[in-house]
Amino acid sequence: MKISSRSAVPGDIETIRAIFSVIAEEITDDRGASLQLAERRIAVDSFFKSEALSASPDHRVIVGSVDEVVVGAVAVRVATFDSTKVGVIDGYGVLEDARGVGVGEAMIEEVLAFCHAAGCVGVDADALPGARETKNFFETFGFTARRLVVHHRFKNDEAVSP
Repeated sequence: MKISSRSAVPGDIETIRAIFSVIAEEITDDRGASLQLAERRIAVDSFFKSEALSASPDHRVIVGSVDEVVVGAVAVRVATFDSTKVGVIDGYGVLEDARGVGVGEAMIEEVLAFCHAAGCVGVDADALPGARETKNFFETFGFTARRLVVHHRFKNDEAVSP
């Protein structure tokens, strides 16, 4: 079995969309997923312009393969905050049958190399509350929590005081 990763090309777009769709279905019922999926969809859709799939200095879509079959994808961009560059992973996933064999690891290594070469001080990725496997995966690469996002959801009939 040969595990590899590479920058995506326009011919990968439909496969990447299918992978992200399967991943979205898997997490739909998880706490916090609805907003995270909406955020991811907006961010990842911007990557599917052919120019974003090319060797852009600010965006990269990386695919992971088993025996040349694409089974995973990561969308990453370089964001600048007060002249500080940070890599931001906007979408990621590996199809369930291909997990645990090194596809995710190969893709994250490429993400880290891309972001380091772009001058980023670090890389951010989101994990849903309770997504222990995802959190543990990122921690194996030295990721640590640097912020927690808390959220209050309004009910349709909830009054908001000024």
